[in-house]
Amino acid sequence: MFLKGPFKVTVPSLQSLTKPFFITTPIFYVNAAPHLGHLYSLVLCDSIARFQKLLRTDRPVFSSTGTDEHGLKVQTVAQEQNKHPLDLCAENSRRFKDLAVLANTPYSHFIRTTNQQHAAAVQGFWNQLREKEYIDFQHHEGWYSTSDETFYPESALQRIVDETTGEEKLVSIETGKQVQWSSEMNYHFKLSSFRSRLIELYEQQPNFVQPSIYHNQVLSELKSGLQDLSISRPRSRLSWGIPVPNDDSQTIYVWLDALVNYVTVAGYPWTSSDPASGGWPADVHIIGKDIVRFHCIYWPAFLMAAGLPLPKQILVHSHWTRNKVKMSKSLGNVVDPFELIKNYGEEIVKYYLLKQGRLTSDSNFEIEGLEKDYEHDLRRNLGVLTSRIQSKKLYVSEEAQKNWSSSIKRDKHQEFINHLSQLPDACAAYVHQGQMHAFIEIIQSTLRSVTKLFQESEPWNLESDSPARTDVLMLTAHTLRICAILFQSIMPKKSSELLDQLGVAKENRNFKDTKDTFIATQFNIGKKQKNHLFQKRHQHS
Repeated sequence: MFLKGPFKVTVPSLQSLTKPFFITTPIFYVNAAPHLGHLYSLVLCDSIARFQKLLRTDRPVFSSTGTDEHGLKVQTVAQEQNKHPLDLCAENSRRFKDLAVLANTPYSHFIRTTNQQHAAAVQGFWNQLREKEYIDFQHHEGWYSTSDETFYPESALQRIVDETTGEEKLVSIETGKQVQWSSEMNYHFKLSSFRSRLIELYEQQPNFVQPSIYHNQVLSELKSGLQDLSISRPRSRLSWGIPVPNDDSQTIYVWLDALVNYVTVAGYPWTSSDPASGGWPADVHIIGKDIVRFHCIYWPAFLMAAGLPLPKQILVHSHWTRNKVKMSKSLGNVVDPFELIKNYGEEIVKYYLLKQGRLTSDSNFEIEGLEKDYEHDLRRNLGVLTSRIQSKKLYVSEEAQKNWSSSIKRDKHQEFINHLSQLPDACAAYVHQGQMHAFIEIIQSTLRSVTKLFQESEPWNLESDSPARTDVLMLTAHTLRICAILFQSIMPKKSSELLDQLGVAKENRNFKDTKDTFIATQFNIGKKQKNHLFQKRHQHS
């Protein structure tokens, strides 16, 4: 399948921008161990960040992740384990940091919401909202989810029957967590006053939340009505959190606390410096589908109230299941991301997650699928092709390589050449949409096409000085070069090894180098090397 041109792409990062590219994962809640969904968020963020570095070598790329450490769930788990909440947070936060290191998903910032700098930023943000008269103190009652730590309107709830007990219960439509009626005095944010501005935002910026299914979902919810939001909890019930400024009887709502992390890492509150120097506004927030309301309604409204720029894009991804059932310890179907990486290597795992992960529908994890993708896509499709082109029987002299681009029989290979010239922009467009599975598929489709060309041409049966032989070998080498450069955003180590084997200079491994299909390169064609690119490390037992 070839791309049909011209392929037009509009990617903000290709413009002449001075602000660093800033991308974030959600911060992860520390009441439980890291799971596959956390790893997917890290991997998706890392691949987009790496691609941005390939796109613009002169533009800094900032990425942030971290842990959300306040709230009733942490307080409860700490009590159950007879630990101080801060000790529990430190222990579990370290595991998320360890996962990022093990997965080779580097970050510019790792924030913990228990840091004093963040507490000061949250209280400063609160004071901004208070000074602008968007906060008042009043009686509040409604349906509250302890698990989600939020009040839900009636429109966001549904009645279900518990399959285990047969009991009917009221749960959040979005998260499936049970709610109970609660009544208390606390502070409120005048969220309802931002309804028209939020609707205008969504109608004027159709790409603000991607994929469009979530954009439309939020817009529909906004049009159905918006209630004011409780943004504090009585300290008598929730002591583990940041106190409301000048009112020690109340604790700031954990979601207001957590969302402010994105500006904390960008240097908020900005006094003398420009917000853009720290990367704000964020270019991409990556989130899971269970936290859409908080990021796509509450967060833009908070920023509007504080007079701060909004993030440019919110990218939502779905969840991972096992045997098409949500993972849970009680079912015994949880995938340990640490063990998975230790058994298969971080790049094989990253490749599988990005190839099989979807934004609009849940993805089912299968160890057999991981091994199949590794065997077919990487060992056979990419690894074998690299090995074959280095066979001593297929040697192409430096002189023949040097003169080749002007002598190629373009009429015979024009369709494939056109496809290859459009591949980089197609990949850039997929990355901008967060569609990494499509990014991988178009590269693999390209590799399958050039493999077919290689096999059908049988260069080993052609004369060593035959132009047809040189054509197919050089086309194959350039295809491998372009695909390896693009694949650096997913498998940086393996791609670097492949480019080394091909003989591509390190200064010629950026996005701009893929745009010239036949850039002058002296390939190691016919120079057999030890090929350890995709040797199998472990067998699944």
